[in-house]
Amino acid sequence: MRSKPSSRSMLSKKRRRKDEEVELMQKLRQQTEEENAREKAKQEEKRRARQANAGELLEQIRQRSQNTPYRQARDQMNEVERRMNRAKLERVLEEKDAKRLSARGGAKSPAKSANMSGSLPRQPQTAR
Repeated sequence: MRSKPSSRSMLSKKRRRKDEEVELMQKLRQQTEEENAREKAKQEEKRRARQANAGELLEQIRQRSQNTPYRQARDQMNEVERRMNRAKLERVLEEKDAKRLSARGGAKSPAKSANMSGSLPRQPQTAR
């Protein structure tokens, strides 16, 4: 004949379950807060990037509106455009290097990355 579980053991099981549920709720709440913080940081980073881009565009507009002949201003890049183009080119080159290295399974050496981050060769300007 089986004996009935005591009311004390039933209460302790209920208490353990309740403690486990509370612990799980705390863990879930913490994970939610961490995810919200990550999302907020991501949005802040995007906002800063948009502001930086807007600043570069405003600087470009300001430089374009200075007293330079229209034909010359239209045909030549200013410093802001050069910086933007250089940044785009460097990002593309880094992506290509990363893809190529991941395909080969190698790691980028610091000496190579230092050479790649230098300034790009200047192209000769033609007089107009």
